Amino acid sequence: MALALAAASFGVTGTASADPPDDKAAIHKVREWTKKYLSVEKAKADGFRLAGGCVPGMGYHFVKANRVDRRLIPFEPEALVYAPSRKGLKLAAVEYLFIDRDNDIHTGGDRPKLFGHYWFDGPMLGHEPGMPVHYDLHVWAWLKNPYGNFSTHNPRVKCPRSR
Repeated sequence: MALALAAASFGVTGTASADPPDDKAAIHKVREWTKKYLSVEKAKADGFRLAGGCVPGMGYHFVKANRVDRRLIPFEPEALVYAPSRKGLKLAAVEYLFIDRDNDIHTGGDRPKLFGHYWFDGPMLGHEPGMPVHYDLHVWAWLKNPYGNFSTHNPRVKCPRSR
């Protein structure tokens, strides 16, 4: 019941709209829900696993695989995004992932809605072998993003140079 009420109150559903404004209430809620993951070690202990290397303009994605499906639960993001810093990895954003229902990048009738808006990017092909067509949404709740809190990339995130 609590999940249904939370989902209903944040408008979790499915058709596209304009670029999102910086929704301060949504950012506050995401920070509240994810503050326990300020430590990457806590995220790992809770089942989030590193998915690849550092992505320029994003950082390191830690994904909780059992959450990647066709449901969105606002207080249970599918991925946590950590930015490299001089003191190690710092929580920067969360990422919501939603698997496309018809597995077709040319249709968008099942575009998910979160926080009352259709802000998700997609549908898009998977980023690695075996990853399905999906939608995703980054929420830069922990690292200010000059492009906006719901923008895909953040110019403040710099990956270490490979040697």
